[in-house]
Amino acid sequence: LTLLGLVSIPAGASQVKLGGGLVGSSVGIMVESTYGITVGNALGMRFGMRYTGSTGAKNSEDIAFEGPASWVEGVFVLAVTL
Repeated sequence: LTLLGLVSIPAGASQVKLGGGLVGSSVGIMVESTYGITVGNALGMRFGMRYTGSTGAKNSEDIAFEGPASWVEGVFVLAVTL
């Protein structure tokens, strides 16, 4: 279960998102940066990267990691305005 509050900072078709909250049962953060283009007023496409980190994460055997757990994901966003 992940529960994050996000702040989104738009810059044209691009965005920067910052967030914090719970990742599992511990504190986590999320940072995302996407860069894109708009096609007319109805379509936007963005590509980017998202970093998520969590302190106090545990593995499947309920044993805590020695340090924070973190991962990076690739992001593709297709936004359609109706």
